[in-house]
Amino acid sequence: MPPQSGASASKPETEPGVPRLFTWEEVGLRTGKRNFKKERWLVINRKVYDVSQFYLRHPGGLHLIRHYSGQDATEMLVHDFHELRTKVEKMGLLKSSVPFFAVIFLHAFLLDVASWFTIWYFGKTWVPFLIGVTLFTVSQIQYGFFQHDLGHISVFQKPKWNRLAQTFVIAFLKGFPKSWWTDMHNQHHAKPNCFQKDPDLVMHPFVFSLGKSLSVELTGTCNVDHSWFNDWFTGHLNFQIEHHLFPTMPRHNYYKVAPLVKSLCDKHGVHYVCKPILTAFADILHSLKEYGQDWQEAYLHE
Repeated sequence: MPPQSGASASKPETEPGVPRLFTWEEVGLRTGKRNFKKERWLVINRKVYDVSQFYLRHPGGLHLIRHYSGQDATEMLVHDFHELRTKVEKMGLLKSSVPFFAVIFLHAFLLDVASWFTIWYFGKTWVPFLIGVTLFTVSQIQYGFFQHDLGHISVFQKPKWNRLAQTFVIAFLKGFPKSWWTDMHNQHHAKPNCFQKDPDLVMHPFVFSLGKSLSVELTGTCNVDHSWFNDWFTGHLNFQIEHHLFPTMPRHNYYKVAPLVKSLCDKHGVHYVCKPILTAFADILHSLKEYGQDWQEAYLHE
């Protein structure tokens, strides 16, 4: 019988064990909106999954699956990447070095203590104050990188330990809610740089009011050169490409997987971009200047 509207369409009258064929139109309607508010389907490897209830308890948050409702979610599971993932697992690159992260936390904590001690011991004059503020700023940045590692479940083997440690760092040492960061950041990794789905891009009311067509290219994602300082200064997020391919990989292994990723990019003709850190900062300033000029033109022409 033809599918009916509403919930009945997700429960067709077919014989047990007999697979049902669905059209893309049927799948595309099950997005949890309009006439199908209680139904969410997605497709993986040509199989239709009803995630109407599961998306609410997905470990990464309900937004992750919700963004793929009514769509083919196989795009993230391509064959060559599967092979790369298997190789990465065999090499043990997803295993964390707890001593490494212990040093990361300890050095951030010592910088934090040193910042307060400097002002307490030497007084509130300008020199100790500026030194203390500098130490405190660096410690907070390093805390941020560490809680980012915990948020990606890349420090401890058990997710629960990562979540508890992240709550401590983000709530007690940094002072803002873990739930907000986790929700926003998980959405970002599910749909990086996707308009209307990546919260990091929620600037469209302002950007598109400029009336300009904006281009998006693969070169928008790039790495910064690997070095001891660059790794520390960026929390190893200078390996942007590897981090977004393997979000749960401990950051101390990014440099090991980078040659494998570059080889895969070369195979498929994808430009693997890696820049010196000063060039990357210069590009940021150039972009800010360009968008600032766009804003000025839009403001003056109102």
